[in-house]
Amino acid sequence: MNGRCIIKLKKDDQEWYLEWSSTIDAPITFAMSKEEMTIWLRKQRWFDFEIENLMKQLDKTGCGLPNVKSVEDLIRDNRAGENKECLTYEQIVEKFCLKQDATLMEG
Repeated sequence: MNGRCIIKLKKDDQEWYLEWSSTIDAPITFAMSKEEMTIWLRKQRWFDFEIENLMKQLDKTGCGLPNVKSVEDLIRDNRAGENKECLTYEQIVEKFCLKQDATLMEG
């Protein structure tokens, strides 16, 4: 797999949407609400029917790629840590959804 996809992360009753890069194996956007992600995708020239299909896929698996079983499978071998170390699902939520540490998005 090469490229980008949208993922959906959850913790308790909260949900976040991020763009994930399979090139760097990490998020390339901070977390957004569903509404913010919809607006962002429209700015990226997505059509409404594409966004609707994506949201249905995200509700099923948490990953916008139809050939990936789950978001956990996609992020399993990530390099999302500060020094490109592999983070757990919970650590990714903490850093990119709750804290949104800008230093992680550099380089």
